[in-house]
Amino acid sequence: MTVEDTIKEDIRSFLSGRQTLFFNEGDFQIQLSVYLMRSGNYKEVNVEYYVPFNQLDGYLWKNELYIDIVVRRDDDYVAVELKYPTKKIVDPISRFGEQLPEVTLLKEHSAQDIVQYNFWKDVRRLELLKKRFPSVKKGLAVLLTNDMLYMKPRRKGVACEQFSTTEGMHNTSRHWNNHKKWMDKGYPDFDLDGEYAIEWQHCNFGRHEFIYCMIEV
Repeated sequence: MTVEDTIKEDIRSFLSGRQTLFFNEGDFQIQLSVYLMRSGNYKEVNVEYYVPFNQLDGYLWKNELYIDIVVRRDDDYVAVELKYPTKKIVDPISRFGEQLPEVTLLKEHSAQDIVQYNFWKDVRRLELLKKRFPSVKKGLAVLLTNDMLYMKPRRKGVACEQFSTTEGMHNTSRHWNNHKKWMDKGYPDFDLDGEYAIEWQHCNFGRHEFIYCMIEV
């Protein structure tokens, strides 16, 4: 099995076997990286893998590029980007042998349009990474959430219509309907090299339902 097939299978197994919530995106990143390290399937597992963005032709953004997780087997690499937007969850939790009632375990993340933009931005950055570095055999963009809005199509004419994460095929164009407003805020339009299919999967962490999709670049 190739390293790219192995990591896809490992991510699915990790999410399907999980029983407890991730408290935030950093927790998701660390727990997944530990799982991948312990699997023994990789020579290296790196977190926050820095890539100088001036190495990537066509990179439109001013922020530095840190890939969430990069795995290596022999001379082959796979880069993984994670997104974890959530709706608020309040539950009891046990800490230091004491049961704490009504604790806010997950915060409410609004601004779904920005999350969707950043998800497709991850896809574009993975495309640029693969073009620059032939040893990167695959890029994976993963979106995990308990907010079912991400499965729904955007209304016609809204600013973020073309950044939808609804299930099905998505074409190459990623443009805001109000271009100048978002460009001024640091969210430039961009096009993708390929077309990508989104297929949502369901998983449960305890009694809480989550969904995730994984785009292969």
